Amino acid sequence: MIPTQFPSNVVANDFEQLTKFKDLVNIYPLSPFSKDIIDFTSNLSSNLLKTARQFPDVMTFAFWCRKGSLQKMAEKQDISQRKGRGLVFHITPSNIPVNFAFSTITGLLTGNANIV
Repeated sequence: MIPTQFPSNVVANDFEQLTKFKDLVNIYPLSPFSKDIIDFTSNLSSNLLKTARQFPDVMTFAFWCRKGSLQKMAEKQDISQRKGRGLVFHITPSNIPVNFAFSTITGLLTGNANIV
């Protein structure tokens, strides 16, 4: 399950739904590379590596977000005194289908909630 405090099925062009989530700005940030995020991405990666073999771009993403890969990224960062900023809004290009996933996971790894 993705660690989040609000529904992830909000449709961006539905104004009624968007106005229900005014409290998004009050979401507390997490520590970068938190255990919950690492566990989530590890499970996501495992599932994708088993099921998406016919999609090379998805396999690249799955390999990138493996637990070992993320732990190596975390070791290279000084995260002891850092926290996320809170909420990140992503606009990703439509011509690169998997780009939203890289962007979202990067936002999660830095300790932020994400709207894609």
